[in-house]
Amino acid sequence: MRNRTVLLTVLATFLIANVSTAQKKKKLPDFPPAEMAIKDNVGPWGMPFSDLKNKFDRGFALYQEKYKQAHPDVEALNYVLGIETSLRKVFRNKWWFKGEITDMASISACRNEVESFQIAVMPRMGKELQDVAVKWTGLAGPSEIPKENVTLYSVLFIKTLPAQYPTKHTGYWPDALMPLKPFSVTGLDLGLLWVDVKVPKDAKPGDYTGAVIVQPKGEPAIEVTVKLHVWDFEIPDRIPFPMTVWPQNREPKDWTKPMPPEQFLKYCAMFLEHHIDPCSVGYLYVKDNDFTVLEQNLLFCFERGLQIFRAPRLRKGKEEELKPYYDYIKEKGWLDKCFVYGAQDEPSLDQFNEIVIPSTQKVRELYPGLRVLLATEWHPNLDQGMDIFMTDVSTGFELYGTPKRPRGKEKLWWYFCHLPIRIDFTRPLVEAPNMEIDNDAIEHRMAYWLMWKYDVKGCFIWNGTSWPRKLNAKWPEEEWVVQEKPYGYPYAGIHNGNGYLVYPGPHPSVRLKVLRDGAEDYGYLMALRAAKDHLSGRDKVEAEGLLAITPDLLVDTHYFNRDPQALLDYRAKVARLIEKAGP
Repeated sequence: MRNRTVLLTVLATFLIANVSTAQKKKKLPDFPPAEMAIKDNVGPWGMPFSDLKNKFDRGFALYQEKYKQAHPDVEALNYVLGIETSLRKVFRNKWWFKGEITDMASISACRNEVESFQIAVMPRMGKELQDVAVKWTGLAGPSEIPKENVTLYSVLFIKTLPAQYPTKHTGYWPDALMPLKPFSVTGLDLGLLWVDVKVPKDAKPGDYTGAVIVQPKGEPAIEVTVKLHVWDFEIPDRIPFPMTVWPQNREPKDWTKPMPPEQFLKYCAMFLEHHIDPCSVGYLYVKDNDFTVLEQNLLFCFERGLQIFRAPRLRKGKEEELKPYYDYIKEKGWLDKCFVYGAQDEPSLDQFNEIVIPSTQKVRELYPGLRVLLATEWHPNLDQGMDIFMTDVSTGFELYGTPKRPRGKEKLWWYFCHLPIRIDFTRPLVEAPNMEIDNDAIEHRMAYWLMWKYDVKGCFIWNGTSWPRKLNAKWPEEEWVVQEKPYGYPYAGIHNGNGYLVYPGPHPSVRLKVLRDGAEDYGYLMALRAAKDHLSGRDKVEAEGLLAITPDLLVDTHYFNRDPQALLDYRAKVARLIEKAGP
């Protein structure tokens, strides 16, 4: 009897406890409407909102305690700052923030390099921030890096559409970089800043410190300490690797009107500043064989590092029309920088044999030294149809994604377009790096490391300024429309951001900045290759291993390390060895 009573007491206690727990679970948190709307959702990485909130709250509380120790007059903060590298895209929803809640940003760069980081301004749940003002300083250290070498942008989020390829998120992605002005932050949002730091050519190596100060109206200021380590070597103004786009010269709000040359050159200058050749400068503004404007435009771009440009398009059966242009380019001594695009874009096998090869043979007969470039998958007798072979990374992967690829006389370039046709993929397009708004930032930068590993001689990204034709006339005040409907046959699908790397203005994109960083990484690898013979012993062995690109960074074109820190650590190893080799 006594045992039965004890058993019933234990059972009753268990039931009461579970009823109490169930009641607690049923009680809804007291969230603001915006958070209530997403409480049952998961973030882009699959974490439930409850875990995202707990992580954010812990970081907020820890930083608030640190801040209060330094500012005892402040009882509580209504916002915090988060720091993120340039290698992870920060979503607009503050609960999805993956960086660190801190007031310290640490970066490294060599002389003549630009390095970036991001600052997220994140209010406490239910709070709004008004008129957020931002100031900054230069950096002090072994020499001075002036304030003018630090550029801040406000990141504008672009709404993507449901795509026919896997992506972490459909909705707002960071992409357009706009001039900085006071801003407000409400609801679920964060405010996002992009920071560029340009190291002067004459900067002394060592450690530098500067600051970015953020202050919303009516709130205490938070100062971000910027720590920069400058490596003791320099990269050139233009990395000698031909990365190219062909921007259009059409007015963004009316494609029927041509853009004035002086405005078009602003776009050219922006691409060249980021180590990208706007190769269409070679054929736009040519009319009736008058090359006056063309010469002005080319000289402008040569001064800024232009490496390659495109001749006017060939017309089938009328290849002779190119002769005045060819004679002009040859007389100027620019033939080695010029190419003409093949007679049939992305040809099928029949088109390659019937159109491309005869046209290319005609070009070689009429215009010795003028190279033919073409985007295509591999065809037999490839070198009869082109001098520069551009292929998508996912096409013929087993041939071109390994050192065993067949090699002819043609140079191999890679082609990043989310919409190639008349091809066959041998690995999924979405597993390789690409250049869309909804691709991870690491993909844009990793492309350069892959091109180094596979000895790719150049690259073309489609495209520079092929914006949506029905662009909202009031952008950026009103929303950017990435694409209204799938491309029509023979093309297909929604491809968020395919066709442009800058925005009307011109305004740069996050993608353009990350590509610049990838080009500068390529410059590091070139510097190490030039320096390795000045190393000895283990240092030389390590340098040779790093130049081969070890599997801890990437295995192949479709399998690589997506952790931003892995790439930054690898890059630091390269930099230390360059320093060891001496001047």
